[in-house]
Amino acid sequence: MSFFRRRIIIRAFTLRRDMGWAILLKKALERLGADVFIACSRNYVWAVQAWKPHVVIVNTVGQIGYSAKYAPTAEIVFWPAEGGEPWIHSDANLLSRSPELFTKISAVFAWGELGLEHFARAFPGSVRGKVFKFGNPRLDLIKFFSAPKRTQTVIGFATRFNSICHADGRPTLYTLTNPKNLGSVITQAKNFVGFYELVQLILRETDYVISVRPHPLESPTYYEQYIQRLSPSRILVDRSYDFLLWLANQSVLVTPTTSANIEAYIANATTVNLDSLSGTSSVMSDFNEHASFLGERFAISLSDHASVLDVLKRSIDGSRKPMDRDPMMDEFLKRAHDWPRDYSSILRGAEKVIEIALENNGPPLLWPTLPLLQLKDQYDVRHLSRADPLHLESNYSAKYHKIGKVYDEIFSRMLLSQRPI
Repeated sequence: MSFFRRRIIIRAFTLRRDMGWAILLKKALERLGADVFIACSRNYVWAVQAWKPHVVIVNTVGQIGYSAKYAPTAEIVFWPAEGGEPWIHSDANLLSRSPELFTKISAVFAWGELGLEHFARAFPGSVRGKVFKFGNPRLDLIKFFSAPKRTQTVIGFATRFNSICHADGRPTLYTLTNPKNLGSVITQAKNFVGFYELVQLILRETDYVISVRPHPLESPTYYEQYIQRLSPSRILVDRSYDFLLWLANQSVLVTPTTSANIEAYIANATTVNLDSLSGTSSVMSDFNEHASFLGERFAISLSDHASVLDVLKRSIDGSRKPMDRDPMMDEFLKRAHDWPRDYSSILRGAEKVIEIALENNGPPLLWPTLPLLQLKDQYDVRHLSRADPLHLESNYSAKYHKIGKVYDEIFSRMLLSQRPI
């Protein structure tokens, strides 16, 4: 750590979606000589004001304006948290409605050719030297992770009920203060009932262990209170940082339509879709034109619990033939995620971030060191956690959230595979 190192802030929007790759990006940037602070909604604004970073890395469009306002001397790198959406839902389309935000960005790290095309469509003639293809950074975790051999049969449930189980504890009444949310509340309530009944059936008819991974915008605490109590010895509630590392330990995945289906396909995981079981397939197809593509095309869709239970048993004992690879999905993954690939997305992105940081001579070189920033944040965490016991469920703290050795192992494999750009 030095007064003269480049300072970089990574804003991790959600703890259990963004932290996995943010940890690895931090390691990569530090290896290249930078001081790095991972921020969240609790501390981002004051951190960029106080520390005056050379680069801020954000993953949502909503943070671009704040970054420009509160860190006027920092270069803004936009590395989207999601990718592969159709044009209407893309970040490029969203930015095209506020073009002044695009001018504030120093670089965009698109996931694949599809992202490049979207930005070229939104800002013709303005993407050269500004929009780069670096792949989906989250997929580095599956590319460079060596999964341990499973020692027990585990049915993994990836939930998506964030309209009725808010991470900060707000009730469903809050969701419905916006009447447009009524449809999502009803759909998620139906899917939750399908999930709950299937959990009960598995407990009753099998000896399988169940692992529930709440959506990043849900509260794990409520699953511990209301789901785990059904069988504390057989139901686990996952609080880890990354979906893909959790998925590697599941025998079968059960989930409503979500982007998790893509990651499950990449991991060759047997997936059961909850929508048909819950009677929400038609609703999801109307809501999202890619629902059938992401949800039911590559997952087992059945409308009764007995059939689902039979599929789970046959998938686990090996009597059910695994689903074949699908050329349409493989083409989509290449265009949207640059997958498969022979490089590390995170290492390649880190090199570009350092290049941008070294070109920025606006922030002062002599400035408070990283430990002072961390000390102030620890003080804030103590006070906020007393007022909000759920605060640390979705907001990162270096003191309270420990980084396991698995991330050191993944990073070592990333370095071994590194190739020049």
